[in-house]
Amino acid sequence: MTVRTKDEIRKPDVYYIRKRDGRIVPHNPKRIVSAIFRAQQSLGKGDEKLAAQIGADVQRRLEKEYFEQNKIPEVEEIQDMVENALMEWGLFDIAKAYVLSLIHISEPTRPLYISYAVFCL
Repeated sequence: MTVRTKDEIRKPDVYYIRKRDGRIVPHNPKRIVSAIFRAQQSLGKGDEKLAAQIGADVQRRLEKEYFEQNKIPEVEEIQDMVENALMEWGLFDIAKAYVLSLIHISEPTRPLYISYAVFCL
């Protein structure tokens, strides 16, 4: 039996996520970076390099917590991860703009109630 090192084990070409409606679709890390960048732009900021760095941080977290364990994260879990990463980076204003954009974007598919915590930001 041949033992392979961690570096020799090939990562899959595609990871999957679960949408709110239950569909399982390919994960696109560029969508995370784009959402972070749009939140920056809504505040008159716009640093693509920073958005990419935070996106890479979120991607590493996804790989460690979900993909390496063959788990499929739900969209809400990814969104929470992005919000937490933004706050850990000290970007509280961008985190707030990100959350507020999610309320608007996901209204048609989100449950009818909105958490009180959203209004406390």
